[in-house]
Amino acid sequence: MEPLWLALLLFVATAALVAMELVLPGGVLGVMAAVAAVGGVAACFAHSHAAGAASLVGLVVLGPAGWVLYVRNVDRVFGARNVVLGPGDAATAVPPVPLLPGQPGFAVSELRPGGVCDFAGRRVPARSETGLVPVGSTVRVVSYADGRAVVRAV
Repeated sequence: MEPLWLALLLFVATAALVAMELVLPGGVLGVMAAVAAVGGVAACFAHSHAAGAASLVGLVVLGPAGWVLYVRNVDRVFGARNVVLGPGDAATAVPPVPLLPGQPGFAVSELRPGGVCDFAGRRVPARSETGLVPVGSTVRVVSYADGRAVVRAV
């Protein structure tokens, strides 16, 4: 087979494999696409050094440019809306209200020493002051900083 026809076939296979990788993520098709792209460049070099250099430069320039276009437009790709999280709505986000020392609550998960506690219906990441605190134990806030409570079992 003529090297240019082989290169064309390999570059078409690269594009098809990349398109399939976008729909069926997993990595195997992406690796196969990379191998096909390298094979296409090698076939171009087998034809002539000018064709090989041109295809190599094209691959080095167009590969990252294609990736940037994909990342910027992934939310428009069919099926990707189910995979990619949309932008958060900052207007409706409720800032956390700090807990006051002495405020009672109970352990939702076992604190060893980290876990989750419930304070008036709000679940907050918490850390026990000392030791293990079993699930359902009553706790009191010792301190609160950076959205995390330090609690003591009552």
